[in-house]
Amino acid sequence: MNTLQRREREILQQLEAQEDNAAEIHQTFSNLRQEVDAKTRKLKKMYLRLQQVIRS
Repeated sequence: MNTLQRREREILQQLEAQEDNAAEIHQTFSNLRQEVDAKTRKLKKMYLRLQQVIRS
């Protein structure tokens, strides 16, 4: 295998690794976003309960 083909293969491997890392980061963000949404809903629910207790 000549040097040019070897270099091309190395670049392709690096590109695949970068794409994998980007996908991993995106998945983490997606999971964190879902967690934030769930906790925000819970916080709103608890705040409404607090307001009801204060009024009564």
